[in-house]
Amino acid sequence: MPCWPSRESIRRMVREGLVVRTDDGVMKELPLRERLAWGVVEAAMIGDEALIGELLDPDMEVPAAALIGAAEHGHVGVIKYLVARGADLNAVSQSGTTALMAAAWSFQTETVKALLSMGADPGVRSTGGQTALDVAREMLARHGRRLPHQLELIRVLEAAERRHDANAPDGTP
Repeated sequence: MPCWPSRESIRRMVREGLVVRTDDGVMKELPLRERLAWGVVEAAMIGDEALIGELLDPDMEVPAAALIGAAEHGHVGVIKYLVARGADLNAVSQSGTTALMAAAWSFQTETVKALLSMGADPGVRSTGGQTALDVAREMLARHGRRLPHQLELIRVLEAAERRHDANAPDGTP
C-alpha cells in the first residue's frame, strides 16, 4: 500500500521548499509556483478538496496530473471541484494518459461513469494510441480474473465508445 503525504506534510513542503533531482542529476529547489502545482496534485491524490482550494491560485492552471490522480483514486468530489476550477477533462498528461484512462486503469467504475457524465471524451487517445476502453481491456487481461465491477467498467466504456463513434461528424471513430 502506497504511503501518501499528509495534508500537513504537503503544506510544509510547499511552504518550506521542495528539492528535486533534475534529469541531469542536479539537485534543485522548485520555485513556489511549481511547489503549488505539486501540492495540488498530491492533494488531489489523497482526495483533499480543502487543501486544493488553499493551494490553487485563481490564475493558476489546474495541472492535468491533479485530475488524473483524483480519477485514479476514485475521488469524484475532487474531480468535480477541479473541473469547476477549469480543469480540462480530456487533457493528456506528460505520461500520455487522461483522467478517464486513469480511472479505467484502476477499475474505478463509478469514477468512469462520473467522468463520462461530465463530458469526458471516450475517443481521446493516449500518446501510445490507446483509448480508455483499450486501457481497461489491457488491465483486465493482466488481472486475469473477471470480477463484476471490472466487467461493468468494460460495458460502460464500450457503450460510451459506441455513442462517441455514432456521433462522429463523418461517422468514423
